[in-house]
Amino acid sequence: PAYVMYRGGAHMLLILFLLSILPYVHTFIPPYPSCRLHLRSNGGNNGRVRRGHRPLHPLHTSSPQQQLQQQTQPPNSDLERRSSILSLLRSNISRLKDDSTLITALTMAPSSSSSSSSSQPSYDVTLTLSTSDKDIEASATSVLKSLQWISSISVLLSSGSSSSSPPNAPNPKGLTSVRTILAVSSCKGGVGKSTTSLNLGLSLLRSGLKVGVLDADVFGPSLPTMCSVVSNDVEFVGSQISPLTTPEGLKVMSFGYVNEGGATMRGPMVNQLLSQFVALTDWGDLDFLLVDMPPGTGDVQLTLCQMLNFGGSVVVSSPGELARVDVEKGIEMFESVGVKVLAVVENMA
Repeated sequence: PAYVMYRGGAHMLLILFLLSILPYVHTFIPPYPSCRLHLRSNGGNNGRVRRGHRPLHPLHTSSPQQQLQQQTQPPNSDLERRSSILSLLRSNISRLKDDSTLITALTMAPSSSSSSSSSQPSYDVTLTLSTSDKDIEASATSVLKSLQWISSISVLLSSGSSSSSPPNAPNPKGLTSVRTILAVSSCKGGVGKSTTSLNLGLSLLRSGLKVGVLDADVFGPSLPTMCSVVSNDVEFVGSQISPLTTPEGLKVMSFGYVNEGGATMRGPMVNQLLSQFVALTDWGDLDFLLVDMPPGTGDVQLTLCQMLNFGGSVVVSSPGELARVDVEKGIEMFESVGVKVLAVVENMA
């Protein structure tokens, strides 16, 4: 009994000690960060105290355009630099945002004034606008001067119609008799882009037009599997390749007809092979040539946009957030190189 009384008394003393120091505990233990109280003075909260909300850091309150202007070094790729410039122009100049066809050309070249040993490269930018408005010229020059990695700016005005296509390089020899070239593209693979290309070509063919389909996917050609041809033999007419023909009269050409095995090669080899493949094919007299683009926004896509004078593009998507996000990147790529997006097809809907 004496031991039990001793333990009970010790516990009571410990409890009394803790109760005596409880009012002073907050002076030794700092408050938990997420439980700090901040006064919010905006009208939505009427100055009420809210728990667990921190004021935003100044870095996070700046807009994407302000963050772009604060960058001292340019983006890594040519596509990112073009997209940054176009996004900045359209966000600051309302007319360029409302009418995207006013921007007909955008070229960039490394500045000759910047030394090769400099860690901050700069670029000379030439912007061509299809308008005679001097105010837009002054506004565009002012906006581009805010980018620290642009050394010189040249804004050219053309009096032509804003709906005219950008001044691209002439088509290769085998495409001189093709009146309109359309790109069927999507950043996302497996959305039915090749199926859409073939169905669009057959629909145009049944309308009485002369149509051809070029499968530009070197690694995964689809045309040999999707359609039958009169003859699988690829014939050379002089120094050029003659496209194959389907029983309906649709002209088709794919790397799968030339090479039966798989293609294993690096990027520069693909660009060179694709350039020769496009230039050597003699399509003859066509109203429309549909180019089934490979998925992505890399070197192959940029090479095709530079080689071919595209009259527009058709972007294929499928229901779902993943496909939509990638398709938006493809649309931005076409806008950065001056190719109009004519339609977006939601396949498998």
